Amino acid sequence: MPRTKVSVPDVAEVAPDLWSNAIRAGDMLFISGQVARPFEGGRRARREFFSGDFPTSTLVEVRSLAKPEVLVEIETVAYLGRS
Repeated sequence: MPRTKVSVPDVAEVAPDLWSNAIRAGDMLFISGQVARPFEGGRRARREFFSGDFPTSTLVEVRSLAKPEVLVEIETVAYLGRS
């Protein structure tokens, strides 16, 4: 099944490509966990295993979200209907 990266101009995308904010695969849309702030920094491990359109993902810590000031992170999988 072909997959394409979905870019949203007003949503911060990590550089240089550690994950994708959204990927469409056929009639499904996979959206990474999103918070209301831009991402700073990077994680080298993803570049060792992935290339091209990186998979969607959600970053969490064991006892909280990635940053203490973030109270909620939303991720979703959506069925878009037949292409």
